[in-house]
Amino acid sequence: MPKNTDKLGAAMGRNPRSAGKGFASSFAEKPVVETVRLAIDLDKDFHRRLKIAAAEHGISQRDLVLNAIQKAYPELRNK
Repeated sequence: MPKNTDKLGAAMGRNPRSAGKGFASSFAEKPVVETVRLAIDLDKDFHRRLKIAAAEHGISQRDLVLNAIQKAYPELRNK
């Protein structure tokens, strides 16, 4: 087995804070923010490495990608 199997398993696991909560109750806790969905096709191996990196940093894949984009393009940050 690859040595990153545990990290990948952790990255794919559910957040223990949301255990026992349904979708509606966990969704209701989040602030309402106007957003737009963006889909990006990723190579399977890249996606696996992204999950591992996010788990190692203790953040979501979405936040890891957004942080990287904002670091590369500071002019895109909220004013």
